[in-house]
Order: sequence, then C-alpha cells, then structure tokens
Amino acid sequence: MVTAAAVIAFVVAGLGIIGNLAIFALSTSDLAVLGISSGFYTVLAILGLILCALFIWGAVLVLQGKSFVILLAACAASILLNLITMIVAGFTPASLLSFLLPILMIVFLMNPQSKAWIKARGGATLG
Repeated sequence: MVTAAAVIAFVVAGLGIIGNLAIFALSTSDLAVLGISSGFYTVLAILGLILCALFIWGAVLVLQGKSFVILLAACAASILLNLITMIVAGFTPASLLSFLLPILMIVFLMNPQSKAWIKARGGATLG
C-alpha cells in the first residue's frame, strides 16, 4: 500500500505539472472569455506546482521509509485546493479525479499495515 500511494503521488504530480503549466500557457483573453480572473488562476497554478513538488518529495520520503508526513500534508493541501477550484471553476471529471486520488493516498498511508511498515524503518507517521 505504501508503494501504491507513492506511485499515485508521482502520477498526480506529473499530471499536475502538465495541467498547471497549461494554465500558464492560456492567454488572459482565453480566461476572460470564460469569465475567470487570470490572476486567480495564476495563483492557483503556482500553488499547484508547489504541491506537485511536495508530492514528489513526499513520495520519495515514503519509498525510502523515512516519513509519511510530507505526503499526507500534500494530500490535505491538494484536497483543499481542489475544493476551492471546484467551487470557483465548477465541477469536471478531472477535478473529481484530482480530488479523489489524494483521499486514496491518505487511506493507503493511514492503514495500520502501512504505519507499521514505516515505524519498522524508523520513519514518522501521523496517528
């Protein structure tokens, strides 16, 4: 389960990097047509890229058996950012997927077997 959570984190980070860079590629006129402030989406894209870096860093720490904390924090922040995005921009199937995958990672990491695995390696977990 720990490996699955890390793999999902790498996938989420990769897709997030592509998606957030696509937001930067949109011109302000494209966003204005949608009735969306380009500054707001620029801030969301920057936060998204920071989260992608946290997902990668957290996944590496998890695979090394050092800590779940960074990946759990990235998941929680991602869920919050996705909720904000869904409220502002509306619901899409992609937003549902980007909302559910961090929840799945939390479930995998908070499993008693996963906690035992990380503690056996001297790593840190929550709970």
